[in-house]
Amino acid sequence: MPRLLALSAVAALLALASSASAATTADRRLDAAMKNLVAMKGGPPGAISVVQRGEQRTVHRAGVANLKDRAPLRSTDHMRIASMSKAFSGAVALSLVEKGVLSLDDTIAQRLPSLPAAWGAVTLRQALDHTSGLPDYTKDARLLATLARTPHRLFLPHEVVLSYVATDRLNFAPGSKFATRTATTSSLR
Repeated sequence: MPRLLALSAVAALLALASSASAATTADRRLDAAMKNLVAMKGGPPGAISVVQRGEQRTVHRAGVANLKDRAPLRSTDHMRIASMSKAFSGAVALSLVEKGVLSLDDTIAQRLPSLPAAWGAVTLRQALDHTSGLPDYTKDARLLATLARTPHRLFLPHEVVLSYVATDRLNFAPGSKFATRTATTSSLR
């Protein structure tokens, strides 16, 4: 019995070491990819990634946060990610679909009934595949005037969408056309 327990303990330790080794290999590959990204012509001055495995978080960095003073990147820094957020938002939405929390056929009216009724028939699928027809707040004259006056103003997503396009009609019937710039795809940041 003690020998069986010892073998079980060794097997468990080997499994842990194997997964730790795989994580270490993945970490090294991530570090190398981030360094290559920063070094490439036209690449960003810095890149940061926070990897969480269970309760353990690891911060990976390459480059700098600021080219002038060469300040290091910190995981608490705030940064604009612009349209890159669409991929993250889409991944979160699809993971919730996979878990059964959401459905691609869920509508705005079902999930967000406080949003304008004119948008109610738009589905998650249409929002994700750019066929929603939702108005594009980035073309609103009032928003553009506000940005011209205060270019560094921070807008929360619900402020932008609701205050600038809440009374706008859909640009086209949901599912009938493809357009990459809509309120939903832009505001999921």
